[in-house]
Amino acid sequence: MRVSGRPILVSVSLLGLLLPMAAAAQGAAEPSAADGADAGEIIVTARKRGEALSKVPETIQAVSSETLTRAGITDINAIGRLTPNTVLSRRQDNETNIVIRGVGSFGNTQGIGFYIDDVQNFTDQSPNMQDVERVEILKGPQGTLYGGSNVGGAVKFVMKKPHDAFGVEGQIEAGGFETLNLHGAVNAAISENGELAARISAYHSRSDGYITNSFLGEKADKSKETGVRLALGWKPSPDFELQIAYRHSELDNGGNVYVPADNVEDYNRETRLSDSVSNERTIDGVIVQADYTPGTVRFTSITSFTRRKNNFLWDLDYSPAAGVTATNGARNKGKIYTQELRVASDGGGPFDWIVGGYVSRLDNRVLTNNANLYLGVDHPSYGDLAPVFGVTPPVPVPLIDFNNADVTETQYAAFANVNYDFGSLRVGGGVRLNRYEYTGRRLNEGQTIFNNDTKILPKLSLAYDIADDVMFYANLARGMEPGRANVIGDFNDPFRPETAWNYEAGIKGRAFDRLLSFEIAAFYIDYKDRQQEVQILDPTQGVIELTSNIGDTRSYGIEGSISLMPVDGLTLSLGGGWLDSKWKNGSIAVPDPASPGDFIALPLQGLDVPNSPEFSANGSIDYRIAIGGDLEAGLRADWTHGGNFYWDLRNRGRQDAYDVVNLGLSFGAADQRWRLGVRVENLLKAKYYNEFNYAIFGDPDAAGDCDGCSLGAPGAPRRAMASASFKF
Repeated sequence: MRVSGRPILVSVSLLGLLLPMAAAAQGAAEPSAADGADAGEIIVTARKRGEALSKVPETIQAVSSETLTRAGITDINAIGRLTPNTVLSRRQDNETNIVIRGVGSFGNTQGIGFYIDDVQNFTDQSPNMQDVERVEILKGPQGTLYGGSNVGGAVKFVMKKPHDAFGVEGQIEAGGFETLNLHGAVNAAISENGELAARISAYHSRSDGYITNSFLGEKADKSKETGVRLALGWKPSPDFELQIAYRHSELDNGGNVYVPADNVEDYNRETRLSDSVSNERTIDGVIVQADYTPGTVRFTSITSFTRRKNNFLWDLDYSPAAGVTATNGARNKGKIYTQELRVASDGGGPFDWIVGGYVSRLDNRVLTNNANLYLGVDHPSYGDLAPVFGVTPPVPVPLIDFNNADVTETQYAAFANVNYDFGSLRVGGGVRLNRYEYTGRRLNEGQTIFNNDTKILPKLSLAYDIADDVMFYANLARGMEPGRANVIGDFNDPFRPETAWNYEAGIKGRAFDRLLSFEIAAFYIDYKDRQQEVQILDPTQGVIELTSNIGDTRSYGIEGSISLMPVDGLTLSLGGGWLDSKWKNGSIAVPDPASPGDFIALPLQGLDVPNSPEFSANGSIDYRIAIGGDLEAGLRADWTHGGNFYWDLRNRGRQDAYDVVNLGLSFGAADQRWRLGVRVENLLKAKYYNEFNYAIFGDPDAAGDCDGCSLGAPGAPRRAMASASFKF
């Protein structure tokens, strides 16, 4: 892709529009990295300014790059296991499934925002974990500062930035299922005075996968991915800084690979597909951020442009039969543009504030907006349609542009947030006016669907220092997910936005000379007009996914974490959460057992919300010990407990509780210049599913069983990995 200089010019030019206001700024205080931060403490940007994690009155899980490396975290599935009350995994079509505290959804409905730095990511939310400085998981609605699609929280990938010190790092990792992961990065100053610096990183990953297509005699989920990131940092003066980052990635994997299962307990890793399925995705994205701080005021402009190109081939009957195959149409590109301008205080003092504006445009972010269907000789309609299309067996009937929608989503917003520090007491509040406009053009039918609305998203927070290192906090926030429409095949129904009010109170702090850190929070969430994706079996299209407003839910629970460093080199961490998430009202249509072919309404009131485990927990042991000279040995053990929950709205497909244990050993230089490691993932061979679509192909019997009527995406089995890395 040819990347023009337009995003750079736009970002700098828009920043220039704000500069005349700088004359009103008084003083010339040097901006601080984070108020109240201690050496070695994690700094987060959850509120769009650098702050010490222990001082933010919200529940935030921050995972540093060092923890990512030592725990062997290379994909988004492992991130979700690090924090309680969170279900997070990559879908088989490379999108994300995520539910936080019972909010969010599996499928095309999002509910949780994903970010690269301060830019919302709509195209590759399940990225490779290389060159990440830290991951921030923000719980509760983030609508005030982040807008729509953050109704339940946000996940931020904060990337490493270029600096003026020369450095080279690299890693090679190999192991089970013919897995190979390579990563390298170089950082250097370009100018003699160090004001211009660059960082380039690249990675390559490949795996044969662990799901066998026994019909074709091949691995169905084999994958390979290659990516590169180039970042430039320019700081010609203490007042001005420009950051430019470009990323390119190419992913080729199995696409929609699911295994047939009789029930949730029927864990298996075998499918029988008549097609060699694939999903090829190419991402090109650029982010330009310009900051100008003439005194005690900081002006920021963030411009981004991303293009995604997808080629896919999916077997939608999920069987050896020549039934239904889907491929991408000719219009297989999605384009995303975002622009944010903000002005914030940056001079310290008891009063801090931020005001800003935001606009985004998303063109065809859903990769199935334009798709072709091919009906094979085993399809029930083949005999009738083949003469119409002039084909004979074994040539399939081509339904070109069966899905033929052109979708544009636009958001406009203005926001403000203020905080005042009275000493031991700090109060804050903010509001966002968020306008979204959805336009779906169904090109085959000549029909246009509009879905527009404006929402006000407020937030209030309070923090009180019980002791020097212990803080009580409470907050109230509203979030929303915009409404859209189903525009696939013959469907054309819009669905409303969903909203959630979150009430939260907690205590966080440190003790024993800061060797112990802890946090506990309780919450209540009132969720209105919940969007839910459901899978149905369409006579023509096979298994398809539709979204609708099912009803209202409520969730409440408690979660906490603790980290202790009892001796030098040893860190013990433990977290846990309890959640009760149920439907307050709503209904779904289900087959009428008394009248075949008819449907009745099934009330959902009192049923559990899918993908919401009642109890979840995680823990880790990280021990590093000097073994003489400049050498160090390390032990890392991670444990995750996933509690039982239901996969489906009717509470029939129940995932039993399971435990995943990872164990790693390392040896290398104490200054991390080189390191050798071995790691075993899923040591105890836990059997579980990352996705499970219950009873799509038929109704189960009284025991909950059926002959392959469900589809699942099995979790990874046990795998051993070995690695070597260097850094200087």
